[in-house]
Amino acid sequence: MKNKKTFKITPYIFLLPALILMGAFVFLPLIQAVQYSFFKFENFRPISLVKFDNYITLFHDSMFWDSIVRTLQWAFMSAIIPGFVGLVLAFLLEYRTRNRILSGVSRTILFMPMMMSMVAVGLLWSLIYNPLLGLISGLFNAIGITSNTNPIDLLGNKSTAMIAAFATTVWYGSGFSMVIFSAAIQGIPKDIIEAAMIDGTNKFQQIRYISIPYILRTIIIVLTVNMISGFKAFDILYVLTNGGPSNATNITSLYLYRQAFFAFKFDYASAISVVLFICVVFFVVVVGFATDRINKRFG
Repeated sequence: MKNKKTFKITPYIFLLPALILMGAFVFLPLIQAVQYSFFKFENFRPISLVKFDNYITLFHDSMFWDSIVRTLQWAFMSAIIPGFVGLVLAFLLEYRTRNRILSGVSRTILFMPMMMSMVAVGLLWSLIYNPLLGLISGLFNAIGITSNTNPIDLLGNKSTAMIAAFATTVWYGSGFSMVIFSAAIQGIPKDIIEAAMIDGTNKFQQIRYISIPYILRTIIIVLTVNMISGFKAFDILYVLTNGGPSNATNITSLYLYRQAFFAFKFDYASAISVVLFICVVFFVVVVGFATDRINKRFG
């Protein structure tokens, strides 16, 4: 006779504090945002039910759609570029650096930007990008591209502001991807690598045919985490550009912030947050579906 499984409440008691915190700071604000998006606000409180009026206004707001496009650009760049840089760094550390102490020190140095807050990173890079006193401006002056009378302002130029701001994210986030990929590469069975070396494969072939397929699931996880971080981007752009110049870096989170705390349209900002949340969920589901297909294909 099979023993019936008894329900144990002890594990759920240990989960209870985390569930309470998530309910108070994640699920409750999310429910309230959905609720507020159907109301009209006045004097910081909802006064009347307007149903879908905020969403109708939202879908006719060209500035909102422009911010969505920039947010998607930022999210996809955040998913791919820091992950790719981190992958290259991980392979260089694991395959090209023979000294393990040097490899560990290099890994620590590359990961150190992650220990800083994004506000501190933004302030640091705003000094680096300063057109008069910044490091980049001084470098360009030294090689003759610009001069003190005609400095380059990467953050103040509409065509370069987004790229310059995103470079800080690459510097900040590549170390995280590098550490994750390094751990995954170290988990590859040594006998597979040794067998490939006996067969005469070089380092590039080992990376292409062994390492990348073996860590493919890790690559997808890092891609997903970086993409979600890209959708949530706010502080780095707020410090560096505040959405400028001419709204060139005005992503949806910044637009939401301005509508809520400058225009005091909390109802409209709630509708923006709901649509942004739906976009994030949609892309996470798409990535999850693609992950399942890849696992079935290569798993």
